[in-house]
Amino acid sequence: MPHSLLFVHLSEMFFRQVSGYFFRISLFIRKNELNGSKLNNTIKKMKKTINYFPVVLLVAFALLTLFLSSSVLFNWFGIREKEGNYVLFVVWANFVSSLLYLFAAYGFLKRMKMTFNILSLSALILIMAFVGLFIHINSGGLYETKTIGAMIFRISITLAFVVLAYFKFIRNEKNN
Repeated sequence: MPHSLLFVHLSEMFFRQVSGYFFRISLFIRKNELNGSKLNNTIKKMKKTINYFPVVLLVAFALLTLFLSSSVLFNWFGIREKEGNYVLFVVWANFVSSLLYLFAAYGFLKRMKMTFNILSLSALILIMAFVGLFIHINSGGLYETKTIGAMIFRISITLAFVVLAYFKFIRNEKNN
C-alpha cells in the first residue's frame, strides 16, 4: 500500500478510535447519576483529558507524517521505489510541516500563544506546496493522483488545528 493511502487509512482509524472514546465518556456522564462532588471530579478529569487530546493527536499526526515523508526522502525500507511518481517539493513540505507539528504540540502542552503561529506557518507551507503541485501538474510533470487527496486531507487537518489554537490561545487572550 503506498504511504499516502496508508497515512489516510491510519489517520481515519485513529480518529474513529478517539471519537469513540469521547462518545463513551459523554454516555458515561449521562447514564451515571453521580452526586455533585463526584460529578465535578469527573468533569475536571475530562477537562484535563480534553486539554491533552490535541497534544496526543498532533504528536501522532506529526510522527506519522515525519516517518512517511522521511522514508521517501531518505529511502528507508525501499519506500521511495514503491511510491511511484512522488513530487519532491511536496514531500519536503510535508517533512517540514511534521517538524512544525512537533513544536506546535509542545506549544499546546505548555499553553503557548506561539502554537497558533507555528500551525499557521505549517498551513501556509502546505498550501504553497499544493499550489506548486498544481503548477507542476499543469506543466506536464509526473505525479500520483493520490497526492492531491493526501494534500487536501493534510491541509484540512492542519487548518483544524490552526482554528483550535486560535480559539484556545488567541481568542481567549482577547476576551481576558
